[in-house]
Amino acid sequence: MIEIYSEQDYYLAKKLRDKFLIIFFSTLAVLLAINITVFVIYTQQEYATPYRTPMIAFNVITDVIYAIIFYILFAIKYKRIADYLKLLRNVFTGIKEEGVNTVNRIDSSIKTKDGVDFISLVVLDWNEKKNEFFERHILLDVEKPIPELKKGDVINHKTHGNVLISYELCAPDLFEL
Repeated sequence: MIEIYSEQDYYLAKKLRDKFLIIFFSTLAVLLAINITVFVIYTQQEYATPYRTPMIAFNVITDVIYAIIFYILFAIKYKRIADYLKLLRNVFTGIKEEGVNTVNRIDSSIKTKDGVDFISLVVLDWNEKKNEFFERHILLDVEKPIPELKKGDVINHKTHGNVLISYELCAPDLFEL
């Protein structure tokens, strides 16, 4: 079977998240050191100092700029990293389903599930209750190479939460008698 995800993907995503957090906390420490220094200098000034307003304004402006920048970075970049890491953690530890289906098409429109972007591999699946085929959308990670599958290929696959984990091509005459 061709594995889509590896343990190295998990460690690289974890390393990227840790790097982001180290940058955040180190810049926060620098900002706090600057703010404390300005505050200590401010308290050492005489009562009617002309530097009062510029010192307070400096602290407020640097804090606001820092908060805005890291709010945007956390809302966009860190959230994507954390969601992808959560997906990888669930792929390796969660319940996996196996199946054999016929490929119908690849739908290239991007869908977001749990903060991660996917495209769909549309396969035909048999419904036992209705005795007919229906289209099932198996999710393919856009960060990974898209499998070279064409209409009519029969694949044996493993999924977790409808996300393709691994697959292999089966014999094309698997369902023929």
